[in-house]
Amino acid sequence: MQGPFPIYSVAKAVAGTVIIAVLMVLLLPAAPVLMLFLPLPGAYLTARFGWMYGLSVAVVAAALVYLGAGVSVALLTFLVCVSVGMTLGWALRQGWRFPRSLVVMSGALLVAFIVYGLVLWLGLGVTYTLFKGEWHRFADDITTAYTQAGISAATASSIADYVRQMADVLPYIAPGLVVMMAVLVPAATAGLGYLIFPRLRRPQMVGMTLSGFRMHWGVAYVSIVGLALLLFARSGEGWRAYMFYAGVDLLMVSQTLFFLQALAVLRWFGNSRRWKTGSRAGLMIFAIIAQLFQVTGLIGLSDTWIDYRKRFALRDSGPGRLR
Repeated sequence: MQGPFPIYSVAKAVAGTVIIAVLMVLLLPAAPVLMLFLPLPGAYLTARFGWMYGLSVAVVAAALVYLGAGVSVALLTFLVCVSVGMTLGWALRQGWRFPRSLVVMSGALLVAFIVYGLVLWLGLGVTYTLFKGEWHRFADDITTAYTQAGISAATASSIADYVRQMADVLPYIAPGLVVMMAVLVPAATAGLGYLIFPRLRRPQMVGMTLSGFRMHWGVAYVSIVGLALLLFARSGEGWRAYMFYAGVDLLMVSQTLFFLQALAVLRWFGNSRRWKTGSRAGLMIFAIIAQLFQVTGLIGLSDTWIDYRKRFALRDSGPGRLR
């Protein structure tokens, strides 16, 4: 028999979602980080009570955000809460392991991103030309701000030119960026849930762990093909340029996946050696910084052939000879 509707829990989850969405608008530079927290209230409610309650949080929160921030933010709030929040909550409720949860969440978020882009383009008239114009105006603002801050005009102009060039290549790297975000956002949100949910007195909700995550060996050849396209089509024009950016997209996606695999290896290493929480957190922070130079992703890629978790596993001496 179903219990009474948990209106107090739903109200708290709606309030938390709305607050995070509003902060994303007010604190735009911090929006990518805040978006990782956006699905958590709905995920918690879905894991505790079921998918209908998570959906109610997404609908009510999106309606309230629409009244204060407009349709684009409201739509993004709804899609992220449904694709990541409800899926994560359902995965926790069903006891899914991390790999399965990541695949489903990433697929759902990828569909959500596509729907969001189509609505912006067909419904709200946000075209690439309009975006490019706004981006170039942003570059001009950077030049003005840097010049007023005392930076030389030549340096400010070179930075602005670099920003404008980013808008020119964005259509070519957009597929890789979208898929990369569709992988990283659910993974980071699941990690936050792993840390936060047990502190809400429901430790049984988080049964997944990153330590066992491992990509199929075939994904390594995606990186190899992407690198080959980069080397073959480098500094080329015409069809070579398309091959070059295809290689960039393949590398962005595959190295993101291997970045997660490297984090899994490092987490396993810290757990197996029984490192303290501070040491393990420091190792993870160092790995995230190292990924800026693609070092961490290469560790994950090499794990395909080396298998660090098998090679460096601690040997148990066992109970010894029986007498």
